[in-house]
Amino acid sequence: MPLHQGVTLLSNFFLLQGQPEHLLHVRHDSLLVILSIAVAIAASVLALYLVQAGMHAPGRFQRQVALLCGCGTLGLGIWSMHFIGMLALELPVDVHYHLGVTLASMLPGLFASWLALRHLLAPQSSLLRLLAAGVVVGMGIALMHYSGMSAMHMSADLRYDPWLFAASLAVAILMAVSALVLWNRMVHRSHSPIWQRLVLPSVVLGGAITGMHYISMSAARFVGNTVQPGLDDTSFSHGLALLVIGICAVMFGLMALASAALRYRGLWLQVQRSESRLQTMASTAVDAVITIDGQGLVQSFNPAAERIFGWKASDIIGRNLKLLMPSALAEQHDGYLERYHQNGERRIVGTGREVLGMHKDGRHIPLRLSIGQADTPDGPVFVGFAYDLTERKRTEAQLRIAASVFDHTCEGIAIIDANHLVVETNPAFVHLTGLSRAECVHTPFDALYQGAKPAINMPAIWQAVTANGNWQGEVVLPRADGSDWTQRLSLTAVLNEHKRLTHYVAVISDVSLHPRAQLALEHKALYDSVTGLPNELLLIEHIAHAIPSAKRNSTQLAVISIDFDHFHRINEIHGRSVGDELLEKVAYRIRGYLRGEDTLARGRSDELVVVLAGLKDEEGLHIMCNRLIGALQLPVELSSIVIQVSASCGWALYPRQGHTAATLLAAARLAQHPVRPAGSGITPAPATE
Repeated sequence: MPLHQGVTLLSNFFLLQGQPEHLLHVRHDSLLVILSIAVAIAASVLALYLVQAGMHAPGRFQRQVALLCGCGTLGLGIWSMHFIGMLALELPVDVHYHLGVTLASMLPGLFASWLALRHLLAPQSSLLRLLAAGVVVGMGIALMHYSGMSAMHMSADLRYDPWLFAASLAVAILMAVSALVLWNRMVHRSHSPIWQRLVLPSVVLGGAITGMHYISMSAARFVGNTVQPGLDDTSFSHGLALLVIGICAVMFGLMALASAALRYRGLWLQVQRSESRLQTMASTAVDAVITIDGQGLVQSFNPAAERIFGWKASDIIGRNLKLLMPSALAEQHDGYLERYHQNGERRIVGTGREVLGMHKDGRHIPLRLSIGQADTPDGPVFVGFAYDLTERKRTEAQLRIAASVFDHTCEGIAIIDANHLVVETNPAFVHLTGLSRAECVHTPFDALYQGAKPAINMPAIWQAVTANGNWQGEVVLPRADGSDWTQRLSLTAVLNEHKRLTHYVAVISDVSLHPRAQLALEHKALYDSVTGLPNELLLIEHIAHAIPSAKRNSTQLAVISIDFDHFHRINEIHGRSVGDELLEKVAYRIRGYLRGEDTLARGRSDELVVVLAGLKDEEGLHIMCNRLIGALQLPVELSSIVIQVSASCGWALYPRQGHTAATLLAAARLAQHPVRPAGSGITPAPATE
């Protein structure tokens, strides 16, 4: 293109040779200028808010809707500001606008807004991306403005001052970049106030829109050869501006509502998913999960709770939690709720403890209970997690019985690993072999039989155990004093659930013992050496024998556990001999209250257990308990002092609290409660003559 043609083309757009002779004077309606600025800022606020909402939207579809609503809001705001700004322009000539060009001028603003806001929604907005987005927004504002200006039809010619034209572009780009960088810095500061995170960047972005427009209007030069009286109808301009503002407000509102509806739908779906997950966790949990309100009324009851307590959720929800507790614990529960409402005490929240629950059929259930609390708008909610300890208690009782058998049986027992090394022995094994436990443990079992007379073939014995699962026979061994004794040896292989060998059990007995000595050993294994009472092993056997009789005769069987308070202090202050004598005297006193068919036994170290058979109803049990309590509260005269003790007492009835000896004894121990107030203590006094 020749140079003079390029200059001619530029002269159709810019003033290149100073001020023209017939320059028209223009002015702006201040009210419409203010309205245009307000529209630009409001559109910027709403657009950035929608982008911020899209950043936290749960799904890709919600983010895309937020992006479209944001770009529509910002693009429409740019166009509306320009249109109202043009209405604010007052010229002394008639001005008409080409409808198609005016509407088409909206497209650059929409496209620039979409491209820029899309950059802002990216997971990582680098400085380079923000600069690019700002340049796009600034150029979109300028393109929209100057394309809108080209829609003007009037008798005057429109030219632009090139320097102010360049300044309008620079202002649009610089302020748009500043607004987006400022917004990116503020949006990630959740502690910043809303005016810093949203309003301040929006004001800067609105300034980019309005600043570009009015600087470009300052660059505009209207040149006319003839001056005609313009349409000075300000009421029409104001009305049209208000109409545009109203339409924009409706469009802005619809876009905001659409974005908000999708956002809250996403949040609602998230809440639904969270609630579904919580319900699934509660319904599949093996522990009972029970929720109550501040009044103790059950709000939820999961399937595990139904299985443990025997109540259906529909039957228990809305009723008081005390239905699941024995009476003593129910009173404690009421007291806890009362203290919580009075002073906010949370003594049992966040802790775990063992308690007794009550099944629908009335039997007691040992539980491990943990309690949590949450504050809701409707008041506090307590969540209880209860684990059924019945099987564990039964297993512990069986293990205690097995340990008692291991320690007190008259046969010697050795546990041998798969490599034929001794890993544990009981006291009878040590006594029978004459070896210490240290000499046996970690020693090859074969080495204990090297002196057998005649020699035995241990490899052949192990082969027989492998083939048949066990072997037994008699072995003659020398004693330390040179005499011989005959040992009956039994070896058994122990397999796991996969039929693989884990260890061996060796049981030995002295078949050369005198029958009277054998009886003495058996008595020692079954009776307490201090009180002469049956020990726990024989006690379990007595209870087990009494249960079928009670079932056959339709009577009840009671197990009463008596545990002395602070018994260790008696041993510490007065010596173990005084403690043994106290147990013997109290046992003798209690025995005087019992019938011939009743049993008195010694359980744990300071525990006495009473078994009452043939009870017709609970009245007989209460009478006996009152007698025992009265007997326990009397001073005990010993050889050197007089002692007054207190004890804890608990009882369990067959079949209400259990159907086996182990469960009845465990329930009686768990149900213990103080017979006398704490502090009754020990009262030593001189012995009476």
